[in-house]
Amino acid sequence: MLRLGICGLGQRAATVASCFRAASDSVDVVGYVDPSPYGLDHLNALGLKPTAYDDLAALAKNEELDLLVVGSPNHLHLEHIEQALTMSNAVVFTEKPAVATRQQTFELLRLLRRFGSERVIVGLVLRYSKLYRDLVEFQASGGLGEVMSIDAREHISPHHGAFFMKDWRRYERYSGGFMLEKCCHDLDIYMSLIDSRPKYVASFGDRRFFVDSNSDLESVEIYKRAKGRWHSGDRCFTDDGDIIDHQTALVEFANGVNLAFHTNLNARSVTRQFCVLGTDGMAEGDFERAYFRAHRNSNSSPTKTVTYTDDGDRRLHYGAEALMVDDILAYMNSRERLPVAITDALAAGLVAMSIDEARKSRSVVCMSDVWEKFDSFDCA
Repeated sequence: MLRLGICGLGQRAATVASCFRAASDSVDVVGYVDPSPYGLDHLNALGLKPTAYDDLAALAKNEELDLLVVGSPNHLHLEHIEQALTMSNAVVFTEKPAVATRQQTFELLRLLRRFGSERVIVGLVLRYSKLYRDLVEFQASGGLGEVMSIDAREHISPHHGAFFMKDWRRYERYSGGFMLEKCCHDLDIYMSLIDSRPKYVASFGDRRFFVDSNSDLESVEIYKRAKGRWHSGDRCFTDDGDIIDHQTALVEFANGVNLAFHTNLNARSVTRQFCVLGTDGMAEGDFERAYFRAHRNSNSSPTKTVTYTDDGDRRLHYGAEALMVDDILAYMNSRERLPVAITDALAAGLVAMSIDEARKSRSVVCMSDVWEKFDSFDCA
């Protein structure tokens, strides 16, 4: 029996826990810590009745945990990861982003150096998706040649954007910013594909739509029906929050590859799309529209075309949640290497933070010093 605990029982943590339960009857959700557990009804509906505890110390003392899911707001992850590592022998699964600031990144690296990187795993679920795996396979076959550039975007729906503007995520002090909170997935998969680190980043963006001057749209159903959770507000058209609602980033990697990435929080046509161009071919895909097409430059027709119609519940990160849970269960049994490591998540987080630094300062930010400090912890 795998005994699972939860710190921060929001909808996301409840979804992850229910995926573990669906994958194996030998998983039991034994306890949780959360003063207002939004996701408890979801677990109860599945027949799961975890015990409530006042704090992590009580949970760790009373339950012999194998896995602890950290689903608290981003700014609390470091505190809860540290408590879990020091109070129990459990593996810690932290939701992305792993931490919310540069300082917290380096503090977590110190903890990893002390306790071992294998003790902390992370929910960067796109690494497990069939679409990403097909992209990697095409690259490994030599279909791309050397990657030259990537054009990528994530556009979320008006309803989803309104949720962000009503939820605790609207405050950078809790979320770390939208690029970190939502797009660290995307930065991670492209960094992994390129196998190089960003050297220079630049960015432009601000908040132009979800502002007080557009408050007459508050009663429009697609915005009105969005509900925040912890530290939530009733309005999305307000100057209260400080995250962006549109942003463009330009990234130059150390190996010369260029990435252009765009995000927008008010898109009627939702997309999470990429186009990777190499010296010998190109690959394009869309997680939302469920397709992948690969081309070799020498061929007039696509080398590979895939439509993902049988990849499980697409509401759960395009079917990747189940694949992630399967791999983590195998990891818990054998400690076989996972497709993504906690250090990968920290690296992607540092890129997101540097992109926002560039946006705020209206400057090109060089990341060389950041990587030098990162490597000094020797946690790879």
